[in-house]
Order: sequence, then C-alpha cells, then structure tokens
Amino acid sequence: MAILAMISNQLWIPHQVQHEFWQNRKNALRDSKDIYTRTVDDLRSLQLKSIEAVNRWSNRLALSGDNLDSIRDSLKRGFEQAINKVDKLTRAEAFIASEDTNDDPVLTALEPILHGRVGAAFDASEIDSLLAEAERRSREKIPPGYEDRDKKNGFPAGDYFVWEQIIREAERRRIDVLIITGDTKKDWWEEENGQKKGPRLDLVRELRKRAQTRLFMLRPEVLLQYAKTVLNVEVSDKSVEEAGRVDRLRAALEWSSLSVREVAALDNLSDEAVGSFLLAKLPRDENGDYLETIFDMAQLASSSPRLDAYLDAFQARFPNISLRSEARRRMRNLESLGLASIAKNQVRLTPLGERFVADGGNLELLKISFLRRIAGAVGIREMAQANSRSELRARLRKAPPQGMSATQALLTLRWLEQLDLIVSS
Repeated sequence: MAILAMISNQLWIPHQVQHEFWQNRKNALRDSKDIYTRTVDDLRSLQLKSIEAVNRWSNRLALSGDNLDSIRDSLKRGFEQAINKVDKLTRAEAFIASEDTNDDPVLTALEPILHGRVGAAFDASEIDSLLAEAERRSREKIPPGYEDRDKKNGFPAGDYFVWEQIIREAERRRIDVLIITGDTKKDWWEEENGQKKGPRLDLVRELRKRAQTRLFMLRPEVLLQYAKTVLNVEVSDKSVEEAGRVDRLRAALEWSSLSVREVAALDNLSDEAVGSFLLAKLPRDENGDYLETIFDMAQLASSSPRLDAYLDAFQARFPNISLRSEARRRMRNLESLGLASIAKNQVRLTPLGERFVADGGNLELLKISFLRRIAGAVGIREMAQANSRSELRARLRKAPPQGMSATQALLTLRWLEQLDLIVSS
C-alpha cells in the first residue's frame, strides 16, 4: 500500500480489472470465512479424538481419575489456546472481512489511491465485436488471452479486454506503459531458458504500432524488490515472498476446480519440493489409466501399513511386478507426487493423499501436485505448446532438460499426456 500511495499519480487501472475484482470479491470473502471455520472445526475434531485416545489408554492402565482429568485439562487448554490464536491472527490479518464495503480495510486503503484512476468501460454497442475479436485472437494464438481459452473459472476474454483498454489509454495519453501483473502465463511474457525476461514481443510491437509508445512489465514481487532502492520504501523480505506465493496460488486456481485451501496446501510445500522429484514407470502398462493406478496405489496406504505389508499388497494388486526391488521403486511415485511418505519403515498418506483418496481420485489435485513437484514437468509442458509431439520427442531425446535423462524426460512427457496436461498427438 505504501508503494502504491507513492506512485499513485502514475497509476491507472483498466475497467476490466476493476470489474473482475468486484466479481470475485464475494468468493474471496467466502473462501476466507470457510477456511477459518473449517480450521476451527478440524481443531475441535482433533481435540475430541485426542481425548478419546487418552480415554482408551487410561482404560487399559486403569488410570486414576485425578491423573486422567489432568491430561484432559491440558489437552483442552492447548486446543483452546490454538483456536484463540487462529482467531486472533485471522482477524489481525483481515482475512475475514465484512461484506459491508465500508468495513473492508483493503478497500478503505485502496479507495483514495485509485480514486479517479480507473478507466471507462467499453461501450455496450461494441461488446459483440470485441468478443468476436477475442475469439479470433484466441483461435490464432495472438497474445494475450489465448492461454485462457479453456479456463474453468472466470471470463476467457478478460485478458484481451484488459489489453485493449490499456492500448486505448496509451493511445489517448501517448505515454509508455508498465504493467504490474501476477499473471505468469506465456501469452504475456517473453521467456528465455525458463526465465521471464519481459513482455511478449508481439505485445511490444502492437502497442508501438497503435500508440507509438513502449511497453514494460514487472511481477508484483519484483516491484517490491525495486521499491526498496528506487522508491526508498521499507519492504520486508516476507512481503516479497508472500507476493510470489499469492501469484502461484492465483495461477493454480485459474484452471483448477479445487478449493483455495487445497491449492494453498500444495503451494505451501517446501521450496526443496518444487520441481525436484523424478518419476518411475507405473505398475500397469502405458495404455492403462494413470489416475486409476495412482488411486489404487494410494488406497493401499490408507491404513498406514508397514512398508513390507504395503509391498505385499502392492504386488498382489499388480501381479506383473514380481521383483520386490521393482515394486519398491515404482511405489515411490506416491512420494514424488506428495501423496504419501515413508518414515520408520511405515507408509503413511499425507494430508493431500488423504484428500485424494477421500475424493475417489481427484484429477485436479494430482495435476497441480504433478506440475508443482515433478522435475521438468512445467518446462516440457511449455515446450509441447510450441512443438509437434514428434518434434518434442526428438528434442527430449537429443537434449533433455538439465538434470534429467532422455528416458526420464520422455516418461514425464507420457505422464503429462495421460493426466491431460497436454493434448496427446
């Protein structure tokens, strides 16, 4: 907010951005309230389970009432403290806001900064022609917006509307444009070796042709970094980190039907987990259903069995895997995907694995986990959008992504096709 206030005389918001903000605001407030309520409910449930566990233990030992009451009181105090802390931090961070806009601290801070700096809406008479143009551009893969053609949430023509309003404002004022956006899709950014280097050259050329001005782009976390020196604003490292996390969460939610809570849980994986896991072949042949196979593998871990017991069940379920060492290697896919962990010779589902099994095999959950954790997945997926499948396979055989063998790269490509993350051809 301090940065926005300092540059407020240079700010301008396309009308489409404001429109989408208000459209999504109620959902955001509802999600915040739902997350808070479910967190408290989960803690209450855990409190009851903890007391039940203590009761079972005390019955076996015939523990005296005083000692039992002491343990119960300790559990109750601990959970109440945790719940109170959750409530306090939630309200302090303004995650739960009133639907009355006058009570929203974010809106209260933004209103004076953005007053008079929001563009006009398109005239109703040109909406049909604009939608037709957005469809044409999407069909011909003219940026921006074609990456949103199949998005599950929102308005597929939204990015084009934003871009067209920016161009018209630049034309009117004859000024250069710096877009600050958390959108990381490749129909906005020029990339080099997986790094975002600036706006797509197509966008630079289109703005220059129509407005005779220049285009620049920054992601929010980079703006925060620059503000430390350029604007002499105090910016904490935590703020920079949070800006990046929010961008990743937003990108995941755009094409996912998962809840904020589920995607956030994936996003909170440690940095070491991001893009660092390799895959093994699945126990069924390549024409089998990958989702069904992973679901079957995860189900076998539902009872938190000992590793030997899990491998027994695994080989019984997939009899074509006769070697114990091969069964052990292939079941590691559960670890790579973040669905299970092996510690002290015991196989346990992670919270995401538990949700995956409870949902009967949640494909969306598996997709996000795959892109988040598997080495080379994002890069190969992006390569697939610019190459035919035969060209891509040839490239992966000749020059696989760094740290991967050609065999591993082709296996990752096969997984991407099977999970419908890219269209097989």
